[in-house]
Amino acid sequence: MDKAAGYTFILGSILMVVLMLIPYEEANATSLDWDIRLEALMSNWNFVATIWRFELTAAIALAWSSFHFAKENSSWYLVAIAHVIYIVMYGVMLAGYPEARTQEGYNTLFQIALWIFSVANLLWVLGIGLIVSQYSGWLKYVGFITTSILSLTMIGVFFRLLTFEDVYYVMPLVIVVYLLNIIIGAKYVKVLNERRTS
Repeated sequence: MDKAAGYTFILGSILMVVLMLIPYEEANATSLDWDIRLEALMSNWNFVATIWRFELTAAIALAWSSFHFAKENSSWYLVAIAHVIYIVMYGVMLAGYPEARTQEGYNTLFQIALWIFSVANLLWVLGIGLIVSQYSGWLKYVGFITTSILSLTMIGVFFRLLTFEDVYYVMPLVIVVYLLNIIIGAKYVKVLNERRTS
């Protein structure tokens, strides 16, 4: 099960990176009017909902494997809890967005999803930041810089010092952290293989 958790974490992270590179900006862009966003979302619902279902699957995989890792390092609880919160966010979007028929209804669901996203991201990057701090070399420094910027951004949103529009400027860093996830997962599997051969 240890190795299965490692491979699950790697595959879940790869899936997240791939899905985040698929463009569907009109459904998410806060700079557009709500009716344009809603029309874009509904006209492409099958496509967008499929992406979200795969992201939900990846979040479940990452939550499960992170809880498994937490048995050895409690920092993983932050990562695991963050992905459980992501699961709630996808529930709001997949179940709620198709039922939104008014500006107030859509905006309420959209803001709820964004707040859940921000809280989950904060917990996730804090957890990964603590984990990479235990490594050495470039992984430690890249991880520290990336997670610090993301953490400060999410804290800024939480205290209303920044807006959700500002979050989109740091979204490439989210992909970087998922790439760090892949490396961390690979290191975990490597350590397990070394233990079994020694």
